[in-house]
Amino acid sequence: MILMKTNKFIFAVLLMLLLVGCKEQIWQKPLSANVSVHVFENDKCKVYNDLLGEYTTPLLDGVDYVDATDSTAAFCVDGLCGIIDVKTGKIIIDAQYRGTWVLSEGLIAVENDSNKIGFVNIKNELVIPFMFERDIKETKLGSSFYQFKNGYCVMGNGNAKFGFIDKKGNWVIKPQYDIMSHSQLGYFIVGQGGKCGVLSPKLKNIIPVQYDNIRINSKDTSFLVTNDGYMYRVSKQGVCDDTFTADRVERLWLIEELDNGETQKDYSWRYVKFEVDGLWGIYDMDLNRPILPAQYDSLRLITFDVLEIYDKDTETVSLISLYEFKEENGFYE
Repeated sequence: MILMKTNKFIFAVLLMLLLVGCKEQIWQKPLSANVSVHVFENDKCKVYNDLLGEYTTPLLDGVDYVDATDSTAAFCVDGLCGIIDVKTGKIIIDAQYRGTWVLSEGLIAVENDSNKIGFVNIKNELVIPFMFERDIKETKLGSSFYQFKNGYCVMGNGNAKFGFIDKKGNWVIKPQYDIMSHSQLGYFIVGQGGKCGVLSPKLKNIIPVQYDNIRINSKDTSFLVTNDGYMYRVSKQGVCDDTFTADRVERLWLIEELDNGETQKDYSWRYVKFEVDGLWGIYDMDLNRPILPAQYDSLRLITFDVLEIYDKDTETVSLISLYEFKEENGFYE
């Protein structure tokens, strides 16, 4: 009888310790169709395989989010990082690095204790030595940092300048860009000195670094470039179309307050306002061209010829006679 009570007590203690260690699952996030991460109340997590009906890892401190195209995910435990196969949920590289990233074109970026970046293969064999500085401003790389695309990988020099290396670790383009963004279509938007340009998936210059902002139109793989308040469309071959382009065009309304307290609202038949990158300019429909660049936070008509403009940066409000402005700037010549 005493032995039975002792066994029950030991079992109760072990059960309590098990429950305290894992606590209750509170939410989960998917890694793939059949594998998910279960997160517990103590912020620890485990990877679960639905097909096997079991956990495939011990308790972890965290597992990174992955894109639908990723085949691996980074995880951390006790301050060290490793790699998980997202299709099986099993650990394929044990936690041993200071940082790990996703598999891309057969290589995985890893960080050692000296804050150096190198690359290993899926067998954890070192392919590119630990010779690159982890950059303190790697967030400026967007989702492209330490991932190979078409044989090239964006890499920093530790001083917030970025270039490209090949799969042998050689610099193809030495660090020179301040910011870099990789699109799903394979193009790189690069920035230098506050201006932007575009590189092709093979790192050929398509658009020189001379524009204020660049966006990719995924429908036809053209680029919308802006400079000094004007927007242009550039083809993927780098040919610029001077046809007027804007994010949005709206009527210019003249709102007058009448003596009886009511308001009268009418719109200009000649002028409309257009938006580029969140700022506004004026387009003259009679001249069929923009006359005021999109450089202002707000615009409104005082009369059908006089425009009130507001500049948020300088916190100034000014009035412009559109007729006099066009005359002074040679629009009637």
